Amino acid sequence: MRRLAALIALVLLAGACSSDADDTTPSTTSINTASTTTVATTTTGTTPDATTTTAPPAVEIELLTYNVAGLPDLLSGSEPATNTAIIGPRLNDYDIVLVQESWLTPPDTPDDQRTYHEILLELAEHDHESVPLPAPLGTDPERPSAALSDGLNRFSDFPFTPVERHRWTTCGEASADCLSLKGFSVATTTLADGIEVDIYNLHLDAGRDDFEIRADNVAELTAHILEHTEGRAVIVAGDFNLHLDR
Repeated sequence: MRRLAALIALVLLAGACSSDADDTTPSTTSINTASTTTVATTTTGTTPDATTTTAPPAVEIELLTYNVAGLPDLLSGSEPATNTAIIGPRLNDYDIVLVQESWLTPPDTPDDQRTYHEILLELAEHDHESVPLPAPLGTDPERPSAALSDGLNRFSDFPFTPVERHRWTTCGEASADCLSLKGFSVATTTLADGIEVDIYNLHLDAGRDDFEIRADNVAELTAHILEHTEGRAVIVAGDFNLHLDR
């Protein structure tokens, strides 16, 4: 029999640090991280007389995680009305792109209140893209304060399963995180025949002093990975809202 066994389990912690100086709006400013990752496998053939091992094939990918700060222009502080159109074409340099704070503009929204994900959708040239979560606009009974969805989306040259989205069970009122469905998403991406990786995209609580809430966020993510992804290759990336000065 021939056995295809994954050699590398990948855990990539690539974070974007968001500004929350006044803790009155969701995070806006980001530091973006790109990573080149190689996933290798080995194929072993067994006969009654001998065992041979072939050289492991490898798949190299370039992955970008990017908080695009796509809040309405008046709230963002990062000029998304100008910058989103600049960001869009540059995403095409990467095989897989995970974005945070990227929301579709709800219908009949005034221009000064729009969000910008549809611009990225128009400019991205990847073969596969996530289906954005619609804005709840205060209609979600589990979080009636939420006007925005999770803002987590992805573009990929590799096919992936439908995105599963999970909101955090706690949110920081002071940092306005309760105004969104912030959380994490996950999809299994097929890099080649027999080579799959579970890719997580997250956005942790943004509050300057919300250390316990961020710890709760990480505990929820960890529990999900242990239950659903044990023994599989994993990439975890996103906006961790971690700051070196705290």
